[in-house]
Amino acid sequence: MGEQSPGAALELKRVHQVFSLQYGGEELARYRFFWEQAKPYLYPLRLPGSPCLLSDSPPDHFHHHGIWFGHGEVNGFDFWLEHPHGKGRIEQHFIEEVTGSGERVGFRTRNRWIAPDGSIPVQDIRDWRFHMDAAGDLCIDITFSLCPLGGPVTLYGSNESGLPHIRPAQKIWVTSGGRIVNSEGGVDEAGTYGKPAHWVDYSGPAGDDGSWYGIAVFNHPENPQDPAPWFTRNYGPFSPNFLLFSPPVTIQPGALWTLKYRIVAHRGDHEAADVRGKYEQYLAEVQSGGRKDG
Repeated sequence: MGEQSPGAALELKRVHQVFSLQYGGEELARYRFFWEQAKPYLYPLRLPGSPCLLSDSPPDHFHHHGIWFGHGEVNGFDFWLEHPHGKGRIEQHFIEEVTGSGERVGFRTRNRWIAPDGSIPVQDIRDWRFHMDAAGDLCIDITFSLCPLGGPVTLYGSNESGLPHIRPAQKIWVTSGGRIVNSEGGVDEAGTYGKPAHWVDYSGPAGDDGSWYGIAVFNHPENPQDPAPWFTRNYGPFSPNFLLFSPPVTIQPGALWTLKYRIVAHRGDHEAADVRGKYEQYLAEVQSGGRKDG
């Protein structure tokens, strides 16, 4: 079981351009939307008493930031890489709603995708909801919608894509002794890259004492593909990425293109955390129509 404080509840506090997720007075996550950033993102992420489970700007990929959204080819513009010139930016410009305390907390924002020429071809609406499950693991339900501003918007296939993308802490990587497992029994990059799966889990010995922690991502059954193909790397990053393995997607003006996921930060490897059981619970919640999937 997780290390929960009796009677503790989640709190979401805004401090300037940050949402801080706290539990029993301890910060578990921080969602950053500073104007100086190329895109908003969530970092750090931890469980009560645990080490941080994410990396931010690792030396090999400085544009990787914890959990974030971006895509390498949107109407010919790059909203993935980060350079002073020639790359797009994603800027938060409106907070629609905040739930600051209780068993489930979260927020909903609008974000403009600003191209290098100053045009804004598309905006996104992202909804983040956080709760602790019965085992004391942290669940994050994300709903992400793209909405064109003007003409049609086309997303072309690219491995430089994450809607969302996750960069675990270095001690979790396969190259550091960790392990990738998917719902179909595939293991590590060789067994999970491009393979359809309902979920993927990445876990490893992140604790100072060698104890294991992990991050699992569950695909929502209403997403464009379920099971979805995944982008995975033994050196850390992973994400659902059906755009890489499917034809381009064109979104018409006035339409919303929506994706939903649950991300679970957990103790132990995928078996100790019962990731399969957690996914089945998520599926049951979704199918029952409960307000637990974001």
